[in-house]
Amino acid sequence: MGRPPPTLPAGELVLKEALSKKSQEKAHAVIVFSRKNIERAEQEAIRLTGRRIAGATAVILILGLLFSAALARSISRPIQRMARATKELAQNNLDHRIPVNRSDELGRLAGDFNHMAERLGELDKLKNDFVSMVTHELRSPLSAIETYASLITEEWRNGDSADLVDHLTTIRNNATRLGRFVNNILDVAKIESKALDVRKEKISVALAFKDQLDLFYARAKEKNITLSADPAVADVTVFADPDKLAQILTNLVGNALKFTPPDGQVRLSSKAGVFRGRAAHVRLSVADTGPGIAAKDQERIFNRFEQVAEIRDKMKGQKGTGLGLAITKGLVEVQGGTITVESEPGRGSVFSVYLPEE
Repeated sequence: MGRPPPTLPAGELVLKEALSKKSQEKAHAVIVFSRKNIERAEQEAIRLTGRRIAGATAVILILGLLFSAALARSISRPIQRMARATKELAQNNLDHRIPVNRSDELGRLAGDFNHMAERLGELDKLKNDFVSMVTHELRSPLSAIETYASLITEEWRNGDSADLVDHLTTIRNNATRLGRFVNNILDVAKIESKALDVRKEKISVALAFKDQLDLFYARAKEKNITLSADPAVADVTVFADPDKLAQILTNLVGNALKFTPPDGQVRLSSKAGVFRGRAAHVRLSVADTGPGIAAKDQERIFNRFEQVAEIRDKMKGQKGTGLGLAITKGLVEVQGGTITVESEPGRGSVFSVYLPEE
């Protein structure tokens, strides 16, 4: 019989009892711990863990504050610059720009702001040019009408009517010029508001070209310019509004004659069965031997009031308003067509209008 386990003193604990395999006798193994020592160790571990947690929390908090301050500054400074730039624009300082030195959303926003400021500058210049041009276009014919009306009155009182017909012709021409300008402004407004009434029908291109040759015969002869049409257009037809097609061709041929120097050529031609996308179109072209247009100017000449300065400065007589090609583009597009230009400086230009065959 084995011995009974010893009696444990107060405050002690038995952890394990084992059986000896060799003797097959029951034996007792006792491990004794002090509760006070365990409690002290636990409290020390808790205090140490608390200090470590507090230290880590303080470090994280400080780093978080520093990062938040840096992030807030990196966001607030671009926003402040943008606010100042917006104030500059509000004061009509359209040359102000924001430095773009980052590629995130704020950087893209600054780039968009600069693009907007650049576009506003262009629009402001366009507005000034428009006011100047409108003032000139209205003042010149009105002044001429007023001057010649006064001259007629004075000469009539003096019994001198020898130049009466010439003076009345001048008044009529200036009134026509004034009316044409007003009509152009109205056409632009209608095109932008999509208020144009389009009535399409099948039109003979040969007849449309003949009307242009008859209309501009005198002007071409006056400048000694050869104005002709391709004879191969006899059977070509186009599906378009007759009045708007006539206005399109008139604008293009008139421009070609205006910019082509004496002894030059202006030629009208067409080609059917030209595919633009999935639909067959008729191409109507007006080619000239004028000064040509640089590639950088070929897109903007279709904008309102846009003219190539180098060519405009060399022109004599009436400069035009810069509305003709903008109106032409609008009239072509409202009929489901497109207009293009092929040109090189010194080698003339070819304006091509593509309209549906049917």
